[in-house]
Amino acid sequence: MVQEWGFYLQLISTFSVLFPLVIGLLYFQEIGSVFRYFIGFLIVGFAVDLAGWMFYIIENDCGNHVVRYAYNLFEPLFLIWFLMHLGSNSKLKFLLINAWMIVLPLWLISVFFNDFFSVYKTITQIFIAFISCFCILEVIEKDSKIMSSLAFWILFGIFFYNFCTFFFMSFVNTALGLDLWYLHNIVNVTTNLIYFFGFCFSFRSISKLGHN
Repeated sequence: MVQEWGFYLQLISTFSVLFPLVIGLLYFQEIGSVFRYFIGFLIVGFAVDLAGWMFYIIENDCGNHVVRYAYNLFEPLFLIWFLMHLGSNSKLKFLLINAWMIVLPLWLISVFFNDFFSVYKTITQIFIAFISCFCILEVIEKDSKIMSSLAFWILFGIFFYNFCTFFFMSFVNTALGLDLWYLHNIVNVTTNLIYFFGFCFSFRSISKLGHN
């Protein structure tokens, strides 16, 4: 019963990204280029999840591992690039520009040593959560109407996801981590809802300006 419940929760987690994706694509021309790339990032993540389901059905573990390992490099590198374009602090930008020199070697180690995977994910997620928190503070200082700020909502979603999931990743190779892994799907669904509400509030503000 628990396994069946976890299966449906994982299925909901996979398709929950359609909420922000649909509304983001509807207003694709209304947003800046950096946010268009973020929508592309969501599409890539959705495609990877769908590929995971396909490999699960055809029982191709090797194909699933190849796709997942590739995405595990793409995800932090994209988020670092995204944060670099939203942040304005010069020291922060310098840190983000050079972050790949740490991320890439750690990823390579995780590919060859499976037990290191949780360490790699924990380090990258703590780093991204830390930087996104600083970017959120910058947005709050510059924009008095944060509820209609798309940057705020996306940054909040990035912070929430990475801050919550690094806890699960640190225990991924333990019995406790396996027991709590279903909570990762709840975090994923919540993150996609944060993105969805961000797009809704932001585009509602744009619509109001268009009618004035």
